[in-house]
Amino acid sequence: MTCPVKSAPPSRIPGINQGEDEGNAVLRLCPSILLGAVSLLNKAIESEPLAWETPEGWKIMRKGDHSVVEDVVWGETMFSDKYGFAILKNLQAIQAEQICRTPEELKAVRDSYEKRMKEAKK
Repeated sequence: MTCPVKSAPPSRIPGINQGEDEGNAVLRLCPSILLGAVSLLNKAIESEPLAWETPEGWKIMRKGDHSVVEDVVWGETMFSDKYGFAILKNLQAIQAEQICRTPEELKAVRDSYEKRMKEAKK
């Protein structure tokens, strides 16, 4: 979102008083625009799971830990005479669901961490 103060002359921006300094207008108007953007972002986060399309495909943010885990391509790197550089051989595609911790596993890790932190403070 572009701040309207930067994209239009002061006389055409709603809410700017005639003769008002542009710097003052930026300080006065942009925070409300920024709050609007934050409000939209909060609404998007509340409507989890959050998903967006990328050149690699759709990414989905998990509700439990807000992580995005992608599928992984695994293989051996070997020099190719055909291409003149290293390429992957014996490819394996591993789906994100296979390598991602479950919500229960995440809770166990967090609980263990909190327990160790409490013990360390004693």
